[in-house]
Amino acid sequence: YFNDMPERVSNFSDLSARKEALLNKFLMQVDNALDIVLNAYHLPLFVLGTKRVLGHFNKLTKHAKNVNEYVHGNYEESTIPQLKQLLAPYIENWEKVIEKDMLNQLDKAAAHKKLATGMIEVWKQAMQHKGQLLVVEKNFMYAAEHVGERNLIRPANRMSNNFSYLKDAVDDIIEKVLEDGGDVEFVDKDVLKDYNHIALIKKY
Repeated sequence: YFNDMPERVSNFSDLSARKEALLNKFLMQVDNALDIVLNAYHLPLFVLGTKRVLGHFNKLTKHAKNVNEYVHGNYEESTIPQLKQLLAPYIENWEKVIEKDMLNQLDKAAAHKKLATGMIEVWKQAMQHKGQLLVVEKNFMYAAEHVGERNLIRPANRMSNNFSYLKDAVDDIIEKVLEDGGDVEFVDKDVLKDYNHIALIKKY
């Protein structure tokens, strides 16, 4: 990164402050570049660096919720094979990495008020063609029945007639999200317990 700031003209503390300013400027450019990368590639994010650099990055980044792991150390001279070996323990269980990434995406969507959770609300938003990413626990099923209009459901009771009864409304939601060009991801049981086992990131 180029030092385009004025040369030091006084004491050592000025030099130290200038280095801090340059570091922050560099990290802000890195963070801005991450906007493009993370929008193009929805993959887990690992951040490697010294404790000092990571401390600065953590204070200014807009992408804290995207970070799966901070790895402390000086890896400036490391080769690609060395970096792969370094990260191997962190990505050994890829399913867990993806699950953590999914939870990060859900938290981010919730902060932007673009998240629906639980069967009733997820069904409603999916039927309104708003599904961008559906995250659901494996083997999660939900028997339901229509309430008045197609956009509304409720848990099924034994007296439901054949017309309104849905053996598994989760399958209908999955089909609808895919039809509308959205994506579906499955996670292990209880990973989404705080979201009532199913969550939908909305397009808008």
